[in-house]
Amino acid sequence: MMRYALIASTAMIAACTTAPPAPPTVAVIEPMLASTRAPCQGQTFNIYFGRDENGLSEIAMAVVDQVADAYAACDLSRIEIEGHTDAVGSASVNKAVAKTRAEVVMAALTDAGVSADHIDIIAVGETGATTASGETVPVNRKTVVTLIPALPTS
Repeated sequence: MMRYALIASTAMIAACTTAPPAPPTVAVIEPMLASTRAPCQGQTFNIYFGRDENGLSEIAMAVVDQVADAYAACDLSRIEIEGHTDAVGSASVNKAVAKTRAEVVMAALTDAGVSADHIDIIAVGETGATTASGETVPVNRKTVVTLIPALPTS
């Protein structure tokens, strides 16, 4: 009986000292150098503001989300944000308001994952805010966001 106990002990020790199995082979994945985003068409989005307002409404934030989604989905070169105002007030104040609105939209886009390095801001101000008869155009209280596609590489 002692002989069986010795054989069993030896087998258990041998099982504990055998080499572990080889680790599984790991595939090496090369990084992709080219962009994986698809080429895209230029797109334009309008984001509207109320009179004397610079904050983004819920509807405006939904448009910002659309812009961010379009940015993520395709290969873009630049994003231009033009700030516009109505013609009420002085041209210099309207230019400052236009710049602030464009900066607010830029901040929302960067919060949504768009790189600020790809965004240009243009403060248009009240240009185009009056009709030929001199009436103020309230719909000009907006920013125009234009997605500019990257040039195709050959």
